[in-house]
Amino acid sequence: MIVVACAGVPDAGEPATEIAWVKKVMVHGVPIYATNTTGDDKLLHAAGVLAQFLDNDEDGEIDNPKVHQAMLDTGGTIVMTGTQREAEYMDWANAPRGQGLYDEETELDARARGVFDAAIEEVWHMVTDNGYGVAYPDVFGTEPGTALTDAMDIARGGAFDGPPDEYPEGAWYTYDDETCDYGCMASEYIYWVYTSMIGAQDLPGRLDQIGHEWPLNTPEKLQEGEPVLYEILNDPEYRIPMVIPDGNYEGAPLVIEPYEFRSPYEAANRKIRRDKFDLVLPEIMRERGVDMWIHVMRESIADDFGIDELGSASGVFVFTDRGGDRIERAILGRRWGATQRGWGETDYRFVEESGAYDIVAPAVRVQEPVGGPLTEYDYRFEGLRDFVAERDPDVIAVNFKHELGPWPTYRGEIDGLSHTDYLLLSEELGDRYASRLISSEWLVMDYINHQVPSEVELLKRLRRDELWLFEDALDAIEPGVTRVDEARLTVMRRMRTGQSQRGRSEGWEDAVVQGGDILTNPSIGMYAYVLRDGETEPPPEIQDLWAEYLRVEAILAETIKAGLTPREIIRDYEQMFEEAGIVVRDNQLHMVTPKNDFPAYAAGFDTSKTHISMDSHGQTLGARPASVETYFGPRIGSLGPDWSKDIALAPYHHFVIEYFFYMPSPAPEGEDQYLFWWAHEEALAGEDGIEYLSPPQTELTLIR
Repeated sequence: MIVVACAGVPDAGEPATEIAWVKKVMVHGVPIYATNTTGDDKLLHAAGVLAQFLDNDEDGEIDNPKVHQAMLDTGGTIVMTGTQREAEYMDWANAPRGQGLYDEETELDARARGVFDAAIEEVWHMVTDNGYGVAYPDVFGTEPGTALTDAMDIARGGAFDGPPDEYPEGAWYTYDDETCDYGCMASEYIYWVYTSMIGAQDLPGRLDQIGHEWPLNTPEKLQEGEPVLYEILNDPEYRIPMVIPDGNYEGAPLVIEPYEFRSPYEAANRKIRRDKFDLVLPEIMRERGVDMWIHVMRESIADDFGIDELGSASGVFVFTDRGGDRIERAILGRRWGATQRGWGETDYRFVEESGAYDIVAPAVRVQEPVGGPLTEYDYRFEGLRDFVAERDPDVIAVNFKHELGPWPTYRGEIDGLSHTDYLLLSEELGDRYASRLISSEWLVMDYINHQVPSEVELLKRLRRDELWLFEDALDAIEPGVTRVDEARLTVMRRMRTGQSQRGRSEGWEDAVVQGGDILTNPSIGMYAYVLRDGETEPPPEIQDLWAEYLRVEAILAETIKAGLTPREIIRDYEQMFEEAGIVVRDNQLHMVTPKNDFPAYAAGFDTSKTHISMDSHGQTLGARPASVETYFGPRIGSLGPDWSKDIALAPYHHFVIEYFFYMPSPAPEGEDQYLFWWAHEEALAGEDGIEYLSPPQTELTLIR
């Protein structure tokens, strides 16, 4: 069945108060952020509940450090607004992310008043999703096949993806929220089981409220009806909190502080950096025969790799293979700030906070001394010779490029350290070690294109957030009113010959979303069609376009595999596209002259067939808060230098399934005689084909 999204819902009245994120409480390093419509008492109460889950005996010490660390690594967060309606109107694109909790549902002195406190539910969801489920994935994970989900499927009477139309007779967990998928239902199940076990659901009249979906609301009922999870939750290995939180935490002070935005992915980024140092560095340095890798950073030379991946805009990073299963990591000589009076924004806190470095030399404050014979050149690499000599490497890779250049007309290449840097470095090292310098370009490329499990997990978390934002953007669309440039989505529409069908080019000025448009966030592979007046389904040409998209995706999903080079992948998909009657083209329609003219573009080819142009280039996340495009590595398609076609895709190679295809479609004279499709979905390459970050869309969403 095609999912239908109803856009332009009549406004029932936006909150009167301007909502802003203004305060937070840090609970053993885990943040709770709140708006100005959230009461201080409710914020402190929620913080107390979280603190009691972490430190149930309130002695000031974390009861289960493994769970606590998992919450920190995955950015576990609670976000509080005043009401549910406020949350519905929130601009979440510019807000902190986390488990939601409302002031209106947070109950003070709840048990004394005989009511249930929703703070227990929502905070526990975060503790299990970010804590127990990550620390003990085989037990508390929400994927099929864990101890939790096996028990849940028994309780539901089957392994359903979501709530079934009718539960089997004898099921005792009968959750009925149709928006709740498999993982969501598992989160709800552990909530019901746990809170019943500790007696939190044993309240006057509570069974009448919840019995339609959960009847085992007391410890006695639970022990009899769900003995498997009851035993697991009582296993001392997991140190499950057994005292019902009341929010009155006495283990340490809880203080309200001003809200300061920090990336919700910062902790995960730091873990990724540590993991890449642990797992990737030994592999790539030994494969390339490099004993020491020196990466020179100065703020005056742009280098996003050093800033984002290594963690600082200045300094000398030195990675040394000293044997064993680990590479020594050091950062020396950080001395460049923004001014003489303070550190700049690019002097990230990541180096000290990441825990990734073995040796962190103190950073030198930027302050001009009294004049004399010495210059900054005398200090830039001071002491590095002794550091290197102590380790005596045979091969030293340094950040300059020599062979792996970009395409001929590219203007944004970052080549590495300056010629002055190279001369000063060589002088400091002396002839013995300067003669051992080689380019680190192969190391940098390998580092970028090797993903670690924590990186894959963050990519999936980012995808979940992006899918939520896509739905939020669709909900805001009002056909005939919403401007294309304000839609937060890309709009595709049949246009007049010569104009781009992608709504960000000439000819789209002042355009509004209208019936017949396709709305997309191509980076997550999600598409929606806006129905015209009187339409109940897409017209035949749009149905054909969607079917063609699914056909193309199936071919690429089968042919793009880890372990193959782009040249081998291109050979395979070209054969399959030819068999499917699809013409593979080198250039994209908008990159040739005349632009966006399909008859001219298709001249000399079969104009009755779909034409496709591929450019599945790399994408990288690493220790960044968001992924970015990279052309420094394997590139699948007609674009890019030859060397990029002969680099085998590493396991879980991160890339975009990018292509443009043009499907012949008759239209009145003057209009395009084709329909356009653009895909740009981030994905991973596995040994058996593409591994998606979220289930691929199979039905085109409709907007009324």
